[in-house]
Amino acid sequence: MTGDVALACLHSHPIFEGHTLVVPQRHVSSIYDLPTQDQDRFWRFVSEVRKELASRYSVESFNIGLNDGSAAGQAVPHAHVHIIPRRPGDVPDPSSGSALYMADAGTLFAKAYEYHTTDPWTALHWYDKATNLDPGMYKAWFNKGSMYEAVLEWDKAIECYLKVADIQPSNVAAARHLGLIYFRSGQFSKARYWLEKVIRFGQGEVVLTNPSGASMKVDLVDMHRTAIAQSRRPHSIFVSYPWAEQSELQMTLVEFLRRAGYDVFIDVDRIPQQGSLPELPWQIEQGIAQCDALILLWSAASSRSSWVRAEVSAAIGMIKSVVPVLCDDSPLPPTIEAAIRSGRIVPVHVRSSTDYQEIVRVLKRQIDISQRTVAENERRRTEITTHNGVAFEWIRLHGGMIPDFAVGKYPVTQGQWRAVIGTSPAHYSGDEALPVENVSWKDVQRFLAALNKTTGAKVRVALLTDIEWEFACRAGSLGNWAFGDNEDLLPEFAWFCDNTGWAGAPGRVIRTDIGLSDANSLDTIRSQRGGVALDVSPYCTNPVHSKKPNRWGIYHMHGNVFEWCDDAEAGCAANKSVRGGSYCSTPADLRCSSRKFLREDLRSEAVGFRICKLAAPQTLLARLADLVRAR
Repeated sequence: MTGDVALACLHSHPIFEGHTLVVPQRHVSSIYDLPTQDQDRFWRFVSEVRKELASRYSVESFNIGLNDGSAAGQAVPHAHVHIIPRRPGDVPDPSSGSALYMADAGTLFAKAYEYHTTDPWTALHWYDKATNLDPGMYKAWFNKGSMYEAVLEWDKAIECYLKVADIQPSNVAAARHLGLIYFRSGQFSKARYWLEKVIRFGQGEVVLTNPSGASMKVDLVDMHRTAIAQSRRPHSIFVSYPWAEQSELQMTLVEFLRRAGYDVFIDVDRIPQQGSLPELPWQIEQGIAQCDALILLWSAASSRSSWVRAEVSAAIGMIKSVVPVLCDDSPLPPTIEAAIRSGRIVPVHVRSSTDYQEIVRVLKRQIDISQRTVAENERRRTEITTHNGVAFEWIRLHGGMIPDFAVGKYPVTQGQWRAVIGTSPAHYSGDEALPVENVSWKDVQRFLAALNKTTGAKVRVALLTDIEWEFACRAGSLGNWAFGDNEDLLPEFAWFCDNTGWAGAPGRVIRTDIGLSDANSLDTIRSQRGGVALDVSPYCTNPVHSKKPNRWGIYHMHGNVFEWCDDAEAGCAANKSVRGGSYCSTPADLRCSSRKFLREDLRSEAVGFRICKLAAPQTLLARLADLVRAR
C-alpha cells in the first residue's frame, strides 16, 4: 500500500505471517521528526494498513509499535513502524506485551536465553524468531543447535551448526559439535573433517558434561584416528558434473548410488554454474572435504566447466579417491590422463545405466591413501640440482592419486632466473633470494626451454598443473590453507596485505593474541612463538625462505607472489591460471582452492612462478624395453 506520506510492505523476515513495515516516504530517523501535519497523516495511514491486514488475514489482534532511538533497539536509522497480526496460541505466553515483538533479533535472543537451561522447546521457539528476523545471527543458530542436541534431534542440530559454519567458517565450537555428533552417529568421513578442523585450531581434547552433570575428558586426536580407520573404504561420494548438462545419466546414477548404500553429495539445488571461478565456494569445498571419493562425470561439457575442473583439483589436493566416469571421448585433463596411465586412477566407460555396477566395483576397490601419502611426504627427500653454479632445490612428493613429481621448494628466484636467462626482469630487486616477478606465462616458457636443454633426456622441467599445484599446496589439508582454517596463523606462513600493507603503506601485524601491537612501522616485530619472525614489510615481495613452509617443507605456497600454472581457462586458451595470492592479496586469495586467470602475455610485479620436475614422456621403444625388463 502507498499513502501520501508513507508506504507499507511485508517484512522480509516476519515474526508472524503478515508482519508489515510502514515507512515514511521522506528520510527521517524518528517519526517525530516529521512535521506535525505529516505525523497525523502517517498515523492515519497506519490505521488504514491495520484494517487492510485485519481483512486480508482474518485477524483481530495486533502488535503495533516502533523503536525510537538506538537505546530503544532501533537498528535501522530510518523511521518505521511494525504492524504484526496476532492469532490465538501463536506463542505460549502472550502476556509479555507488545514491546517484545517490536524488538530486534537481539531482544528475541535474550528472551530465548531465559528458557535456555529450563525449557528447551520454548527456547527453540524464540531462537527461531531471532533467526527468522536476523538469519546472520550465528549465536542464535548455535544455541538452537545445542537445544536440539538437548532434545536428541540430531539432524536438526547438525543443520544449525552447519549454518554457524557457513556464517563463521572459523567457529571452532560449531566444528567440535559437528565432529562429535557425526562420530556418534557413525558418519566417520564427516566426523574426520570436522575433528581435523578442531585439532588444527589447537584443541586436542575437550571436557564434556553428561546429562547427570558429570564431566569427562574426550581425546579428539584419538577420536580422529578412529574416524580415519573407520572410513578407509568409500562410503560418502561427491558427484562432480557440469551444471549445463544435468543429464538423465547424472540423475539416475545418483539414485543408483543411493540405493547401493552410498551417501551422495550433489549440488543440483545449491550452487549456480558460472563462467569463471575466482574461489571455490565454501559449501562445495566443504562437501568434497567430507566425502571419501569423487565421481567425475566427464564429457565435452565437463571440459568447458570451470566448476568441474576446480572440484577435481580440490579432491586430488585433499587426497580423495577419484573415479572418472567417461560419458564420451572428450580428452581428460593431462594430469588425470597421466594418473590413468600409471594405474593410480581407474576410469569407467558408461553409455547407459547398465554400466553403473562397474562404478560400484571400482569404488569397492578404492582405499583411503591420504594418511599414508601425507606421512610419506613428511619424510620427504630434498634434491638439489645446479645450473651455471646456482642451486635449484626440489621436494620429491608421492603424488597420492596422481604420478609422483618433484616440486620446487621455493618460487623461482631472481638468482635462478639470472642463471638461466642472464638478466632479471623483476620490478623489485636487491636480493637474489627474492622471487622473480614481472614475467608473463610466455616468458616462463622461454625459461623452461632453456633449462630443459640441460636436464637430460629422462627429466622434464615444467610449470605445475592446477591439480599438481593444489596437491603440493594443501599438503593433505582439508581446510582453507595448508595449516587449516585459523586465519590468525596466516602471517606465520605468508606475505599478504595484512603484513605488507596497502598501496605503498607499510604492513602491520595484527596478532594481538600473542602480545603484538598494531604496529605501523618498518621495524621487525618478532615473536618467540615457534621461532618464527612475524615481520612487517614494505609493500613489496620478500625473500622466498622468509616464512614457515607447509608440512611437506614447501615454502610460500601462500602469498608473496601469484604463481603461473600450466592450465588455461575453460573456453579461453590465452588466459592462464595463477594460484596462491601475493603480497598485496587478501586472505581469501591465498586459499588453497583460490585461482585467477590472467592473459598469458601479462607481466606483473605480483606474479612469479614455481616449477616441477617430471619424468620425461617415454618413447614407444623405451616403453617396450621397460615391459621386457619387467618380465
